[in-house]
Amino acid sequence: MRKRPFNTMNRTLESVVSLLLSICPFCGLAGCSGISIAPSCPDTLTVGGSAPVVSNVINPGAVPKYAWTVDPPGAGTFTDPTKADTTFAASAEGNATVTLTASDGLFQVKSWCHIQISATPAGGLTVQLTSLPSRPTAGSVITLACTTTSATPAQSFDITQTSGAALTITNTGSGVATVTPAAAGDYGFRCIGTASDGSTSDPATLTITVETGSKPGGRGRD
Repeated sequence: MRKRPFNTMNRTLESVVSLLLSICPFCGLAGCSGISIAPSCPDTLTVGGSAPVVSNVINPGAVPKYAWTVDPPGAGTFTDPTKADTTFAASAEGNATVTLTASDGLFQVKSWCHIQISATPAGGLTVQLTSLPSRPTAGSVITLACTTTSATPAQSFDITQTSGAALTITNTGSGVATVTPAAAGDYGFRCIGTASDGSTSDPATLTITVETGSKPGGRGRD
């Protein structure tokens, strides 16, 4: 049996490595890391209300694809179910499971979050509570926004913390406040709106997951 020349074998190995790197350009450095998602939703909504749903995607790849769905299907609709981040509008009362399926060409993942949808009181006041950024890290400033989702407007908003390590809430405007968590963890908040006649809304709640920031000398998440 004739042995293959060393240079020929070496070129063959180089071709295989080049093929792998063309599929996953970072495999040679840190191993292939597939797309990762951790979708976040508002804890509660009222029928007719809407709020952002966010993918919190990591390692999306060159051509990521997204598909948002809700169960039961009649619970609501998405502004654009093919976007990483979109808006969900509640249509029916009940417990809705919002599912996001994402792929990067090599890997496909699926994850979900839940929204409790309540009926809108006739002529009543309803509010929703949202936050930015979508993936906060320890030490970053988080903006909380409470807005009216009913025909009856709120004249004032009261944002309070309900769980997690105690934070200082700084009101920066009507229905807008900021917090700066020093440590990673889950933090719960609540907003109640008050109408001009003194009536109040049901509480709108929100849970925010704060991640650990990038370590010195390490690579942070984009």
